[in-house]
Amino acid sequence: MNWKSILILIIAIIGAFAYLIFSSGKQRSVIQQTREEYFSQHTIEMNAIVTNKIISDHDWGILCLSVSKSNLSLYDPFKSQEKYFFYYVKDGYGEIYTGGISQFNIGDSLVVRTNDDSMYIYRNRTKVDTWPLYVPTNDNYYDWVRKHHKEGK
Repeated sequence: MNWKSILILIIAIIGAFAYLIFSSGKQRSVIQQTREEYFSQHTIEMNAIVTNKIISDHDWGILCLSVSKSNLSLYDPFKSQEKYFFYYVKDGYGEIYTGGISQFNIGDSLVVRTNDDSMYIYRNRTKVDTWPLYVPTNDNYYDWVRKHHKEGK
């Protein structure tokens, strides 16, 4: 290899890395903006118990909940045709759409507070974890959620 070929190869590698860094940063900013917009419009304070888990690919899924306390008795993103959403609540039943589904156990207690940007997870009355709230932005995931949502059948 001559020096011109090596220089072209180095420039191509640097360009590829720059593209990857820029595109992943742009995707993160879209996710962050979606999350901030969503939770600024949808304030929820909810206490619930995990009654079931419906698991999708790559550790994503639906946490089915028995809601004991909530500032909302009804929030149905399926009827309002929202593109991205985090939860559903109706008449003491709730769902949370999240990743890391394998980290939750049936019987876990959850405290969700959008003002704190957190979901607190309790197991046997002991706090075991705090998760930041997250709004997925993968359209294929929402297609799956719509098929598996309790009232979506």
